[in-house]
Amino acid sequence: MPQLLLFSSANDQGLVPDDFGVEFTETGLSVPQRLFAILRGLSIQTAEEFVSYVGEFPGGIAASLNWNIASVLRAHTSLVKKLKGHISDSILFPKVHPRRNYVAFHPQRYPR
Repeated sequence: MPQLLLFSSANDQGLVPDDFGVEFTETGLSVPQRLFAILRGLSIQTAEEFVSYVGEFPGGIAASLNWNIASVLRAHTSLVKKLKGHISDSILFPKVHPRRNYVAFHPQRYPR
């Protein structure tokens, strides 16, 4: 699948908590101006990078937009639904890697 480039829309209409206000165009994904400026500052240029970043760092976007994290997560869920079929499912639904614990054994309990 070709990457979907982000483009700035003419205004910020549609950018409200729980909704990023993105729309598909013939050339890519139209993003409200304010959000577009934030994403450009983070060097995010494609829809794939956008959805990945928001999924991994919702607090960063929340702080930039003055939203709470729950609103960003709901907007992310909506964004994933809109992008389904347009970008790879492996990006939309990344595998959750098991959390590893690195601990030391107590010397007296170390298996020998």
